[in-house]
Amino acid sequence: MKRISKENPFFDEVREYIEICSEKGNKPITECHKTIKVYKEEKNIEYRILAERFNTYKDKYKLEELKKWRDKLDITKVEEKDKEEIKDLLFYIYLVSRKDTKSYTYKMKNGDSVSVEVDTLNPEITTNDGVKIIHPKWHLLISYLAYIDAAYNHPETKLLPLWVKYNNPFPYLEKNIVLNTWLNEIKENN
Repeated sequence: MKRISKENPFFDEVREYIEICSEKGNKPITECHKTIKVYKEEKNIEYRILAERFNTYKDKYKLEELKKWRDKLDITKVEEKDKEEIKDLLFYIYLVSRKDTKSYTYKMKNGDSVSVEVDTLNPEITTNDGVKIIHPKWHLLISYLAYIDAAYNHPETKLLPLWVKYNNPFPYLEKNIVLNTWLNEIKENN
């Protein structure tokens, strides 16, 4: 299995997952009770931290000031303790700068691409019982795969020098119980 990397910045290895997310007729997350239950019990918080940061950034910053900050940023001077938050802010700037924030397109090696409708800037949804959760679709497609895409395929983000993990999606996908539960549950009959 090829890793997604600077030399191989394509999403062929995870195309199946991307296509599942793009299919019409999937069960809405509000009806995925097993997924919501597992989400409430989950201990993985990295993508939840990213979602919280996105909400803070939306309330706190204007795009033009973020772009000026990014353009002045000297990656070589970023301290280790600040890398995660700076990386997340650079990723947010990339997403908010895109013309289309309601979908995302993933490139395949043969020149094909797969586009998926997903609100790139709004990770949360509210369940029928009023609980806010991070939508698993956003978790997989944006906080994970789009983040990889931004690092390897969009040098203007300045993410690559800070990028040190998650360039092989399969170990992460195989062991993430919320994503696996959701990917199975959305295919069940409504």
